[in-house]
Amino acid sequence: MKLITGRISRFFRYSFYVVAVTAFTAYFALTILFVLPPNPLKTLTSVDRDIIGKFFHQDWGLFSPDPIQMDISVHFQCLGSETSTPMLDATTGLWEGRKRNPFAHYDRVGRVVTNNAHSFLMPARHELPLLNFCQEHSDHQICTILEHQLELRREAVVMGLTRLASTFCADMRGRFGTSFDEARIWIATADVPRWSQRYDGIKKPAFTDVATVELVDLPAHGVWR
Repeated sequence: MKLITGRISRFFRYSFYVVAVTAFTAYFALTILFVLPPNPLKTLTSVDRDIIGKFFHQDWGLFSPDPIQMDISVHFQCLGSETSTPMLDATTGLWEGRKRNPFAHYDRVGRVVTNNAHSFLMPARHELPLLNFCQEHSDHQICTILEHQLELRREAVVMGLTRLASTFCADMRGRFGTSFDEARIWIATADVPRWSQRYDGIKKPAFTDVATVELVDLPAHGVWR
């Protein structure tokens, strides 16, 4: 009796191991397929979207399953009573600094700059379903609420960009030898060429005039010197 019981116990234990290993292998295989960029294999089946996309959805918004389509940079012009600066790129230097020293502060500051710019231009992901709904039902009451939320979010983003402009222009005091009272803010966007088009030349960016803002009294941190 003990021999039979032991065999049954081992059978269920080994069966559990087989089922568990099979389930985990299938899960990770489907996850890899789900996060891969578009490719011929993904057109042959939709099982990854039917399982991972439905029951284990993962919000891969950085690089997968779709690569970044657009470069974003922020430009400031510091305005003073005596002199003003030209339009200055506040983004590219941060990424160049990060390449020189990946352990420095450039990456953290650069994320703040580009995240604010992205939030000004693009809707949040949780807003996309409502935006798609309002394209077909523009007179619905919820669309008015959504529009108000979009305005509030943009106002908050402009406040964030104002603080960045204030720090940037505080750094520019040492370069130009004068203080500044206001700043004009632009956001530049440029399409990222596909890998097959990498030798076709860099496309000129398009500039969005965000606002002219009054600077906040913030110290110079030396980030942009």
